Amino acid sequence: MRIIRDLRRLPKTAKGCALAIGNFDGMHPGHRAVLDAMRQEAAKTQAAKAALTFEPHPRMFFSPESPPLRLEPFHAKARRMRAEGLDFLIVLKFGAALSHMTAEDFIHGI
Repeated sequence: MRIIRDLRRLPKTAKGCALAIGNFDGMHPGHRAVLDAMRQEAAKTQAAKAALTFEPHPRMFFSPESPPLRLEPFHAKARRMRAEGLDFLIVLKFGAALSHMTAEDFIHGI
């Protein structure tokens, strides 16, 4: 699994990937369902399997006085995502620019 922190360095093999988006802190049934759906889409089109996550956690930006309880540090999350069989883990830095993006801009721009 390749970790990508700069979308300008996104490899050609990642373009058109099946993508799951979320914080993926721990693995609960909702995360499992999202990753399973992504894998099913990847299998239909023979696309790469990828997850997009955010660091720091968006709640750190919006509520720095009340940071989220992290179930696992990033390196543990990355190991777990590798074990899930992902080809790519895309990590976006969450800050002011990303927080001001509309959903439409995020979908079309990211």
